[in-house]
Amino acid sequence: FARKHMIPEKLMYKLLTVVEELCINTAFLAGNKRNNVEINFEYSQENQKIEFEVEYDGETKDPLQERNDISIKLLRNAADNCVYSINNGKNHIEGSI
Repeated sequence: FARKHMIPEKLMYKLLTVVEELCINTAFLAGNKRNNVEINFEYSQENQKIEFEVEYDGETKDPLQERNDISIKLLRNAADNCVYSINNGKNHIEGSI
């Protein structure tokens, strides 16, 4: 995705951090089981921003409230304005990079 859309390298590494921390360490393991995860990204070349949203099933718990979790600290460092909600009974996190 990043190379195809010629996203700048710094932004690409932030995107990789967000995917890893949100999907692998948060969504896939929510509730100590593997879950179905849907990931969507939109890149605006004009303002050099990536909007993202991740939706996953599992325990409905806001992982962004885990202040001492290293994954969430890395996520907050890489992404702006992350927001958690519950959408149709699924966990939903969105933000921008």
